[in-house]
Amino acid sequence: MEAVGGSGVSGTASLIQIARKTKVTVNITVGEPGASQVAMVRRGRCGTEGQVDYLLFDVVDGESISVVNTPTQFFQFNSNYIVVHAGATADTPIVSCGNIPSVFG
Repeated sequence: MEAVGGSGVSGTASLIQIARKTKVTVNITVGEPGASQVAMVRRGRCGTEGQVDYLLFDVVDGESISVVNTPTQFFQFNSNYIVVHAGATADTPIVSCGNIPSVFG
C-alpha cells in the first residue's frame, strides 16, 4: 500500500486463501486514532477508476480484516487493487493504494 497525493498513508495488504474464500488484511499508518476509513478492492490498477469488486470492512485504527467470497486464484488471473479513502465514505479522496500482484503484472 503506497501513499497517494502526499497523504503519507502507507502500509501493507495480504490475501490468504481460506477454503474457497479470501481473507484480506489491510494495515496502514494512521494520523488520527479512531479514524474510520473506507476500503475496497477495485478492478484495474492504481491510478485508474476501476469498478468496485468488493467492499472491505472499514479501516479503523489502521486495520481492516475482511473475508471476500472468492478464492485467491481470482486475484492471480485478474488485475485488481486495494484503495483506502480518507474518511468514512467513498466520496473522500483516496489516501492509499496497492496493486494486487497477478500473473499479468
